[in-house]
Order: sequence, then C-alpha cells, then structure tokens
Amino acid sequence: MSAHLPIPITFRLPEGWVATDPDQAGAPQAAFVAIDPRSGDGFTPNLTVAARPKRPEWSMIEAAEASVRTLDDHADVAVTHRCLFGSGAAPGLTQSVRLRTTVGEVRLDLVQVHLLMTLRDTGNTTKQALLTIVLTATADQAPVAVRDFDRFVATLRAKARGAA
Repeated sequence: MSAHLPIPITFRLPEGWVATDPDQAGAPQAAFVAIDPRSGDGFTPNLTVAARPKRPEWSMIEAAEASVRTLDDHADVAVTHRCLFGSGAAPGLTQSVRLRTTVGEVRLDLVQVHLLMTLRDTGNTTKQALLTIVLTATADQAPVAVRDFDRFVATLRAKARGAA
C-alpha cells in the first residue's frame, strides 16, 4: 500500500508526465509517483515523493545517507554530488547518485537526483516532515528529466489546511 504524507503538499507535474499508482510502480513507500512515458529507450524516467515526520536528532547528511542505503541492495551505487541548503530551521539537501542495476535482464546505468527538504505544516508550524523527492532516469534521459525535475520542485508547496 502506498504511503501517506504527514503534511499535505501541492505541486504541478511538468508537461508530459503522468501520475501512476505507487504500488503498481514498485514504490509502495512513496506517497506519489509520476512517470514520463514519452521515453522510448526501454526505461521510463520517474519521480517519487515520500515523507516522514522529521526526527530532530537526524542531520540532513544522515537522512541522505539513509536514502542511498536503500539502493545498496539492488545496485552499485556512488554519490557524485551532495549540497546542503536552507537554514537550521528549514534545512535541505540535494544529492546526485549514479547506480548500475539490473531491470529484468537488462543492466542499466541510472542517474538519480535526490531532494530532501524540511517542510512545515501550514496549520501547525511545530509539525515538520522530511520530504524526499527522487528523480530516476538513464544517463541519456537525464538532461531533459533534470529540467523537468527542477520545474516540478519549483511548484512544490505545503498545502494550506482547508484548501482544495
């Protein structure tokens, strides 16, 4: 069963991307999954959105390392870039990950962009969530997919309580 977000959010998908069921996409830990079905090279770029209540004792680096550890069972993984942003009250982190994995019978070299950010509930500012957004694409798909990822992230907001 797909996960739920502890803080409601709102966003717009980039043109061409479509929402899909997280369970059917093989991402039951995600609250939201979108794919770009326009790719014809055998791998479908995807975005996942997941969140959990923020643990104050966990640093953003620890959260990022935990995000990478989830990949270790399935692939050869390397973090190629990591950057902290934000403030102590609202920290965030981006990281780029390269991984080699097998999908079906095919070995793939994939690129992931992880965005981890603290999001405050608009109805209860003491309530925070650690939001994790991950883009996965092949190296060839990455230039276009990363632009779409940036567009997606730019529209992301905590949803005001009572808003439709």
